[in-house]
Amino acid sequence: MDIQKILQEAFSEVLEDFSFLFLERAEEPFDIPSNVQYICSTIMVRHEQDSFKISLLAPEDVCFEMAANITGSDEEEVTPDMAEDALKELSNITAGDWAVRCFGESEICLLESPTASKLSEEKKRDMLSRNKEKVFQVEDQLVLAQVCLE
Repeated sequence: MDIQKILQEAFSEVLEDFSFLFLERAEEPFDIPSNVQYICSTIMVRHEQDSFKISLLAPEDVCFEMAANITGSDEEEVTPDMAEDALKELSNITAGDWAVRCFGESEICLLESPTASKLSEEKKRDMLSRNKEKVFQVEDQLVLAQVCLE
């Protein structure tokens, strides 16, 4: 079972269904943008003895667009908290969808509450450059979806 590929499929469908945005493979080599604020949302999924950390990383302006699309608001009405909440909600839905795809509907998985925070320039560059195979594009901007066994 390729848990990373399953995450990419789940994230793509959730992103499209809930925020009307489309995920595309980022063509390498890609340039990591400077001075673009990124938000990272993480959520832990526990199944039997295993713990999985799912992380979604997106530019703040993409999160603003997600929030506007999810709430039916104009982008100008979206606050920074709403943008973070949108990414957290998408990570929560994606994690649930991923767990069902990986373990089945009858299995019990525990999902912790997602967290979100803005990343430093250094942390953003590190995450995007270390995980090139997990980097995609939304609205021509780089996003990351990864799952790690903790």
